[in-house]
Amino acid sequence: MVMSSTVRTVDTARDLGVVIDSGLSMADQVSAICRAAYYQLRQLRTVTRCLTPEATRTTVQAFISCRLLLLLLQISTPWGDP
Repeated sequence: MVMSSTVRTVDTARDLGVVIDSGLSMADQVSAICRAAYYQLRQLRTVTRCLTPEATRTTVQAFISCRLLLLLLQISTPWGDP
C-alpha cells in the first residue's frame, strides 16, 4: 500500500517507449518493435508503388537499418540479455 492506496503489480510495463518485463528480459520489447516495424513496412508498400526501383530499395534499406539500429541500442542496455 502506498498512502492508503493499493498498488497493482503487472508482468510488463512501458516506460519512455521501452517495454520492460518482470524478468528484465527484452523479449517483449523485441516483439513490440517487430510488430511496429512490420506495420510500418506494410505502409511503405503503398508509397513504393510511386517510386523507381532504386528509390524503393534505398527507402526500404534505410527503414530497416534504422529499425535494426534502434533494436540493437535497446538490447545493449544494462538490463538487456547478453
